[in-house]
Amino acid sequence: MDAVTTTLLEHLLDDRPAPGTDPTTVVAEHARHRDGGHAAAVGRLVVPDTALVATGRVRATLPGSAAWPVTVEASGGAGGVAALAGRSASGLRVEAVETVLRDLDDLSGAVGRVAAAAATLTDVAVFVELPAVPGWVRAVEAVEAAGLLARVTAAAGADAVALADRLSVLVEADLPFAVVLPPGTGRPGLAVLGLAMLVEALVDGAEPAEAAALLSGTDPGRVRAGLARWDAATATRVRRRLRAVSTDLGAALADLTALGALHAG
Repeated sequence: MDAVTTTLLEHLLDDRPAPGTDPTTVVAEHARHRDGGHAAAVGRLVVPDTALVATGRVRATLPGSAAWPVTVEASGGAGGVAALAGRSASGLRVEAVETVLRDLDDLSGAVGRVAAAAATLTDVAVFVELPAVPGWVRAVEAVEAAGLLARVTAAAGADAVALADRLSVLVEADLPFAVVLPPGTGRPGLAVLGLAMLVEALVDGAEPAEAAALLSGTDPGRVRAGLARWDAATATRVRRRLRAVSTDLGAALADLTALGALHAG
């Protein structure tokens, strides 16, 4: 990797297994990537709160004493976040928590409850998914003020302009975020690079519709040419906003290798 892709991809890709995947399979696959040649691009393993202990038990059977960084998907909103206080799992280190706001009639109040729960955790980043309902833009201010981060899920077949609209609000609010790619994304590596270019365009002041064109029918040659104009400072600006992309890690690494963003072997 050159300086730009090294900066852009450093621990960017969170490993999000398909729902219901057995912990034994999850751990074996994640170990393969974490011990492989592209470990520098590997971020956290995403684990549902219901599978945290079981995943830790399997991890503890593998060689190596270093704990894996994980993001825990907390069920139950603020209550699920609070329930993680004091919890631990062998061989795993909880670095982040994801939750979805559930009180659609009072998003700002829901943010306050999540923030109170987050205060019981130590050195854990809390990412909040804001449902696309009336009032979500106002809730962004509450998320930023509470020191939380945002999560945006790119639904399968989602309108690129709608995604760019949501991300533009977060960029304008200077609120860092993670993006979840939909399961079965055909070219996840290309999607990651296109997403990074979209964020860079928004940071530079592009309108959402203009930035969204970087995702619509993304062409590999166009992406490579676009990234060739970046320097490491540009990649750093993007990463200050785009903290993680959660996806099928194996598919993303393979696609990034095919695109030449990662070296083969």
